[in-house]
Amino acid sequence: MTRNWQQAAFDYKDLIENPEYDSQFLRHTGLQPNIVGMVGDCENAVLLDAGTGTGWLFNFIKPKEAHACDLNVPEKIPEGVQFEPQDVHELKYADDKFDTIVASLLLIYCERLDDVLKGFLRIAKPEGGRLIISLMHPYFYRTGEVTDSGYFMLTEDLSQPFRKEFKIADQVGPFEYFYRPLPDYFNSLKDAGWQIDKMRDWFIDIAEYEKLLSGGMKSNIDRTGKVPMYSFIECIKP
Repeated sequence: MTRNWQQAAFDYKDLIENPEYDSQFLRHTGLQPNIVGMVGDCENAVLLDAGTGTGWLFNFIKPKEAHACDLNVPEKIPEGVQFEPQDVHELKYADDKFDTIVASLLLIYCERLDDVLKGFLRIAKPEGGRLIISLMHPYFYRTGEVTDSGYFMLTEDLSQPFRKEFKIADQVGPFEYFYRPLPDYFNSLKDAGWQIDKMRDWFIDIAEYEKLLSGGMKSNIDRTGKVPMYSFIECIKP
């Protein structure tokens, strides 16, 4: 686990907002549009952004009632957002409170996945409360390397969960990352009581990506367009 979450949060913000590095490209073209699209019309919704980070989501959506939580307090809390410092393993919100819960790039850092998903179910409104999840695709992230031909070669045993420390873009952290096969996420969601509604993956447009690299954008990690980088899951509380 990172030695200083607050400092790591500041360093992470600087990295993802730096146009010289590919982290900004990946978030702006892959992560953010998919999350915002899955949230959809939320003007009448009570929404929680769990593990909000910089609070970027509220630059794109304006729910009726906006809530956010994280282990760290953001440098600047977006106007109108009710922020609380909370650990998602032990959420303090009232039962049946939220129409929509967003957990973007959060579950990969959660040791007790089942507890987190059950907590989300408790605070979601019954008969239609939604949970929207984004993951670094587990079959890609930190599990192999790109070959000279552009294909992805696995170097880890993907049949079993594991945990490891890593730095984002080899710069920020280290963070403790929890690898789980996709079926583990689906089974944990089902066991917690969630109904899986839809899923989508995002692949890098490698031609656009390489064009930006040739134009001076930096990356310390080889990428490939042959496997998905992000996965997105939408669930419903029955």
